[in-house]
Amino acid sequence: MHKFLVEISAGQNPKKMNNQINYIAIIKEAWQITWKNKYLWWFGLFVALSGGISSNFSSGWKKENGWEEDAKQKISDWAALYWEWLVLGLILLILLMIVFSILNVWGRSALVVSLGRITAKEPVQEPMNFKAGMKEGKKFFWPILGLNLFLFGIGAATLIILGTPIAILFYLKAYWTGVFLASGGLIIFILLVILFSFLQKFGIIYLILGKVSFWSAFENAYALFRRNFWPSIIMGIIFIPLGLLAGLAALAFILAVLLIFLIPGLLAYFLMGKWAIIALIILGMLILIAGILAINSVYAVLAQTIWILFFRQIALPKEEEKVVEVIKEIKPAEITEVVA
Repeated sequence: MHKFLVEISAGQNPKKMNNQINYIAIIKEAWQITWKNKYLWWFGLFVALSGGISSNFSSGWKKENGWEEDAKQKISDWAALYWEWLVLGLILLILLMIVFSILNVWGRSALVVSLGRITAKEPVQEPMNFKAGMKEGKKFFWPILGLNLFLFGIGAATLIILGTPIAILFYLKAYWTGVFLASGGLIIFILLVILFSFLQKFGIIYLILGKVSFWSAFENAYALFRRNFWPSIIMGIIFIPLGLLAGLAALAFILAVLLIFLIPGLLAYFLMGKWAIIALIILGMLILIAGILAINSVYAVLAQTIWILFFRQIALPKEEEKVVEVIKEIKPAEITEVVA
């Protein structure tokens, strides 16, 4: 009868984590995934649709300028005359914002679900496509919406708490104290916005890929960000040049469209009149909008892919080296030695 001696060569200690992150490799892999899986661009479109909604209001009216007072009066008269259209326009704007917000959450969910399957690099029973992504993403709509509203509520409450004493100080004409507190409050608010952005990114991934509860996703997202503070900040900073590149691509596209339509537009104006130039302007605007949305869609997919690959680097334990079993048959002489 032969006995066997099993020698186990242990691998690395799993507690020792490799903190070196190859950011360039993450970006390259993310771009390959983005370019290869073009159906993801539709999800990116849904995400990008609500990203461009913004409004800026400025008031520079001065009482000493009569023409400005006349302009204000004309605007007021027009608003009083067509108030029904103003109300209708406001309602339509609110409805559009709601629809775009729904598409944003649903598209983000479908995008993360699809990217989770793709980046897992494991065989799946059903290949992911647009229909499957939307179907799976629908399951996580309410948790993601809840997380977004929760973070928005905390941010709004913080803004009110920070802004109320500052507003009171300015009302009491304590300008220097108000400016000092406003500067400190602005710094605090910016830091909170940065924190909330990471909590949202990591929380959504935990909700979908980890399939954990809402509060567990929030806690895990905070713990992950705290443990990987500097790598996360570096990853966020990397998005500054990436965003600039996307902006340059959009600018180059706009200039190309303008150059392409410039000569035909001039010819149309001189040969066929104003209606031809109006038609060309409308066509050019439609092409511009479609192109810019396409660029934003691709960038949204690329950005989400980068964050998921980065998440897998910092959240998942590194693969432990396989245990190698060396099985050696003991010769009769060796057995005698062991017994002795």
